[in-house]
Parts: sequence; structure tokens; C-alpha cells
Amino acid sequence: MKQRQGLLVVATVWITLLAHWLTIGYFGPSPTDRPDIDLFSFLVLTVVQTLRGLTSIDSQSSFTIPDYISATPSGSASLTPPHLLGNAGLFALLCLGGFVWLSRAETPLSKRLTIILFSMAVISFSVVFGGPLGGFGIIYPLRWLPFVYVIGSILAALGVTVLVQQSTGSWRTVAVALIAVMLVTSMIGTNYGSPDDPLYDDANGAVRYELTDSEFTLVQHIVQYSGETTVIGDGHITVVVERQYKRPALTIQYLADSESITGPREPTLLIDRQYLQSGHAQFILTNNDQTIPMTGSIPENVVNCGPNSVVYDSGDDMIRHRPDGWC
Repeated sequence: MKQRQGLLVVATVWITLLAHWLTIGYFGPSPTDRPDIDLFSFLVLTVVQTLRGLTSIDSQSSFTIPDYISATPSGSASLTPPHLLGNAGLFALLCLGGFVWLSRAETPLSKRLTIILFSMAVISFSVVFGGPLGGFGIIYPLRWLPFVYVIGSILAALGVTVLVQQSTGSWRTVAVALIAVMLVTSMIGTNYGSPDDPLYDDANGAVRYELTDSEFTLVQHIVQYSGETTVIGDGHITVVVERQYKRPALTIQYLADSESITGPREPTLLIDRQYLQSGHAQFILTNNDQTIPMTGSIPENVVNCGPNSVVYDSGDDMIRHRPDGWC
């Protein structure tokens, strides 16, 4: 009975988190945004959009990145080993906990429940962090990490308990300290532990989600004075404009064949912040009729339309006007 109650709590928490993410993932089902759609219809629409994205975004294994593009496919492919070390440790602990729990299960029901929970943890970790190996570039580890942790932490806690119990005397304290230090140091400086401004920023995927004062000034100016003009920028800042200020914005799509930015053939405002060349900007790359989301540096020559294109300068960053969508 206690096992059933525990699993029910875990399932409730996981479903609640999933529903919360799906609700805020795009624009939310509030009456002011979509008066013609209820929560259930919105969730169905979100699933359909996700499946469509999985089929429309080309496989990373068949995609060719031009040599002059300093970027990597978005998702776990844009991370380096230090960014995955903490999650690898957690995965090892949950595997240990899963095997121990399975060996201690006494009834057929408890064994089945343990296998189900263990399988969910292993599959979720494999899909989220191994997605790019199978061409699923649309899966972003940072976005799905909370759901993976809900399942994985239960088994990992048992794994830690087993390791500590196997240690005796002073070695028990050493074991606890080593596990704690390993998990903390391998997570706190990455984009998982410090998403606002990762300390370990060598990987393209170590995206800074915090806006500087200069960048925030650009967003405020866009919201107040852009009117109906199309706004484009890197993936993160356009998300801020769209979700926080309910202002339509497009992510930069770079065409490698013509070495230009594609977009509507109409006047546009480009948010040109220094972060575009930082190695962590999110954009869409099209090459040989294949399209894939990327994280890295956007070629400066397609962003800089000359000094006369600057319509607003916040000091470190600026807004550029593109009369026909192109330089």
C-alpha cells in the first residue's frame, strides 16, 4: 500500500510539472491569448506541434555545417563533458538504486512497479541526453531536466544510501563528502545549476539566460516603439519579447547557401546584441535545403548592415533597421 501511495505521489508530481511546462512552453491557454481554446485542446495542439517539429527538423547525422560557421546543433550535442558529468553521476546512482530496489522487491507487484520506474528513469535520461545521437535535435536537456530528476532522484537517493551503508567508520563520512562534492561541483557551474550565467561557458550550449541592463533596454525600446514592424533576433531574446511582452518576434534564420538572413520581404528590426558573436546564440541554420536549430556565433557580416542601419544604441548593443528585410 505504501509503495502504491508513493508511486501515486511521484506520478502526480510528474504530470503536474509536465502540464505546467506545456502550459507555459509557448503562450499559455489564457482567455486573453487564445479565447477559442481550452486547456485540453491546447495540450493536444502542443503535442502535435512537437511531433511535427520532430519530423520537420532534419537529422543531425545527415546535416552538414559549413566550416566558417562556429556553432553546434542545439541540445545535448552542444554540451561538453564537464556539462554532462553531474548528470552522468546521477545516472550511475539511479542505476545502482534501481538494481538494489529490484533485488529487494519481494512481491510480483513490487517488482513490476520497480521495473516500470527504473525503465522510465533510464529511458528519460537516454532520450534527453542522447537525443542528438538519434537525430532528435529538438530535445533541449535544460527544458526537460526537472521531469527527468523527478524520477531519477528517487532511485539515485537509494543508490546514495547503499553506498553510504557499505562504508564503515570514517569512510562513511568520506563517501558522503565525495558524493556531495562531485554532484555539487559538477552541476553548480553548468547551465543546469547556473542558467542565468554559467560559470563553465566553454560549451556552445552553456547559454546565458539573464539579460544585461543594455539588452533589457533594447527589449523595452522594441516593445514601446516598434509598432507593427517585424522583429528578429537570436532565439533567447525573441522568446523574452514574445512570452513576457506578448510581442511577435522571429528567430534569426541563416541561409548558408546565400550567406544571408532570411525573413519577410518587409522592413524589420534586428536586435543586434554582442551575444550574437559570443558562441552561445541560438539561431536556425539552413544549408542545402536542410534546416536545424543551432547554438553558437552568427556570422557578423550578415548582421552588420553598416552604421546607417542603427536606429537605437544602448551602449553595448543596438537595434538595426533593415528596409526590406535584407542588408
